[in-house]
Amino acid sequence: MASRFKIAYVLWPRRLAHRTPEGFDFVGWVWMQRARLVNNLNHGWIAFVDEQTDEKLRTCPSCKKPIEST
Repeated sequence: MASRFKIAYVLWPRRLAHRTPEGFDFVGWVWMQRARLVNNLNHGWIAFVDEQTDEKLRTCPSCKKPIEST
């Protein structure tokens, strides 16, 4: 059985998601760096903002404001 979680250096863009009370919203992309990934059955490998240690991932890619973890 393959693992549903991994920490890997991401060469190809993967979706970056932010957790919300209703589920999650996609806020951008992560690539060319190490990231914690989750294998979602519907969307494939994605990264969640609140699971990343890099401060660059904790900011909105469009407005550059910090994204608060829930």
